Formats: sequence, structure tokens, C-alpha cells
Amino acid sequence: MRAAYVGYNKLLNNLKDLGFKPETVIDAGVANGTPWLYEEFPAAYFYLFEPVPSFEKRISEILKSIKGEHIQLALGSKEEIAEFYIPKDEGLHQISTFCFTEKTVPKDTKYEVGVTTLDSFFLNKEITYPILLKTDVQGYDLDVAKGAERLLKEIDIVITEVPVYGPWGGGAELKDYIDYYYAHDFILYDLVQPLRRPDDDRLHSIDLCFANAKLPLAARELYTSGKKAIRESLAYYKSISDKQKSKN
Repeated sequence: MRAAYVGYNKLLNNLKDLGFKPETVIDAGVANGTPWLYEEFPAAYFYLFEPVPSFEKRISEILKSIKGEHIQLALGSKEEIAEFYIPKDEGLHQISTFCFTEKTVPKDTKYEVGVTTLDSFFLNKEITYPILLKTDVQGYDLDVAKGAERLLKEIDIVITEVPVYGPWGGGAELKDYIDYYYAHDFILYDLVQPLRRPDDDRLHSIDLCFANAKLPLAARELYTSGKKAIRESLAYYKSISDKQKSKN
């Protein structure tokens, strides 16, 4: 048996070995970029959701090398205008979030940002399958999923940051994510990357990969079905690819 966190590139390579090559990648919380996605799926179309103005220049550079678009909105469970906190401290800048307050981080810069849902954004858009969703939105990742109840049915793979316990003294934590995704017909596929608190090295978050339970690669049998999963998954994604080619 093998016991290790696979890391991002290894996870994506494992999925590619099963035939999974997304045509559409949704990146929620881009910040300075998600290079492992661009490296592994350079032919995909990327929807880059990032509301923080200071990342706009970097995202413009990224879009010179991949196909896609920058959506300057936050994602959540409902459409609204929300207060967004962006610390002036450069060390905290990448954890801009809805969660901070002046009490916890006195020098925050406060913005109002538009929040949309994935279901609303993609309601009248043509979207090409297969689809991968990646979220890293500082403790609000479950809200992103809750705003995608319709779209989740069409998504193959979700890679999401999951707090082991409420990151800001409350809110959704590991069990809530597991419960939600399983209730929406996803299964836990892999443990990707642990994140630890600097002061005491305590595990505080972990990036998890969930797979749509309808997929052959998500078969729930363990030791008896590895070769079968590979064979059936390759056939499944080949059929999708053939359908896409026949449309073009």
C-alpha cells in the first residue's frame, strides 16, 4: 500500500491517466495564479474568478498563455454586494476575505465586491465538458459549492481547500464539506495537500479532491476494481471526446 499526499501535479497526472482532460476549468480564488492547472491542462478554457483589484495585472499576464477570461467577482451561495477585507500587510495580502474584521486585523482595507453564484454565472452560457472546479477562497469554499447545486451535476472533479476546523472561529469545517459533497453525489477521491498553522504545526486545512459519483473513476469498490476503473474511465472519456469532435 502507498500512504502519501499526492500533491497537485501528481493528482492531475493520475486523473489524466484515467482519460480525464477537462475542456473547462473554473478557478475560484485565483490570486497570483494556479500554475499546476495551467501546466497540466494547457488546452482547457479557464474561467478565472478573482475580485481583488491588485491581482488584475498578474491575471492579465496569465491570460497571455492560456485561453480564458478574468471575472472580477467573488463567488458565493447567493448574489449580493458584500464587504471584502484586503490586508495592507503584504504577508497577509493573499488571504483577502469576507471574514476579517477591523478587530482581528486593524489595518485592513475594506472593499465592496460583487458576489455571484456559479449557477447564475453559467445559466445562459454554453460550457464544454468535461469540467474541473478548483476553489481556494479562504474558508468560504463551501459557499461556492452551495451556489453551484445545478452545475455540480455536470462537474467531474472538484479540488477544494477544506478547513479542518472553522478558520475564523466559526463556519464550515471538514465534516460539513464531506456531508455536502456526498449529499450531492460526489465521493472523496484523494487527499492532495495539507496546510499547517505556523506557530504549532497543527493541521488547519487540507486540499481535497472530490469526484462525481457517476464517473467510472469514482467506483466505490477498492482492491477488486483498479484495472476495471482504468478501462471504463478511458472508454467513458473517449466517448465524450468523440462526441465533442462530431459537433465540430
